[in-house]
Amino acid sequence: MSILYTNAILSVRSSQLLNPDRIRRMIASSTTEEAAKILFECNWDEQSIANYTTDDTEIIARERARVVEEFGELAPSDLVRELITAKVLFENEGDADTSAIQAYYDAQFVRLKKIKNRAITKYFVTEIDLLNLRTFAKTRQAGGKPEGMFIQGGKITESECLEIFRTRPENIKGVVANMDYSDLLDILVAGLESGSLAEFENASQSHLVQLSKEGSEDSFGINMLFGWFIAKMEELRIVKTILTGKKFGKTRDELREELRGVI
Repeated sequence: MSILYTNAILSVRSSQLLNPDRIRRMIASSTTEEAAKILFECNWDEQSIANYTTDDTEIIARERARVVEEFGELAPSDLVRELITAKVLFENEGDADTSAIQAYYDAQFVRLKKIKNRAITKYFVTEIDLLNLRTFAKTRQAGGKPEGMFIQGGKITESECLEIFRTRPENIKGVVANMDYSDLLDILVAGLESGSLAEFENASQSHLVQLSKEGSEDSFGINMLFGWFIAKMEELRIVKTILTGKKFGKTRDELREELRGVI
């Protein structure tokens, strides 16, 4: 399958992604079943939606498997397929220690060196930076110790991350030299001051989704395929947040708070 044909298919798929209007309607739905039905518009598996009750784990797992299979069919090479498969497997494992996280990124950068795509490499570098910021901020918030948590491979240094513990929140922007994250650092500071990092985590994910689209205007490149996949993974995260929240009785306001920075 040619990459030109693949990108033509993806231009249609992209229009079916979960958008802010659909997210708001899911949150406003009276039941989890009603919320799930909105996913018909996003081309989710019809049988999964029709049979959905309150098992968000199954509906998410089935959609994730379907997307990975579809990506595998559209991917132009085994190397690109391996890059994404590794990302899915790693994220499915949940919490991992620093050594496992570092090993994952080291392996991904070996693949990226062979793929030679600057935009996708930049995505993974940024993902590491935001992971480090989030980890150090959450550890500070929890009163933990900043030992052995730093992941190599990003542009933000370990000393900059450590300063998050040593400076007042309003001074953090002056500590981190990479101004690519200026707006995100404002949100991080506000989160540390308010005691909630939910908006920073959501804004970080949205930043990565937007970054994954860089170069997608190239009809002969793989960037549109990569961007579509990252957007689908974010869609799964948002759907899980809404369905799980509704299952456990969270109010609409609570769900909107959890998704601040997304809608």
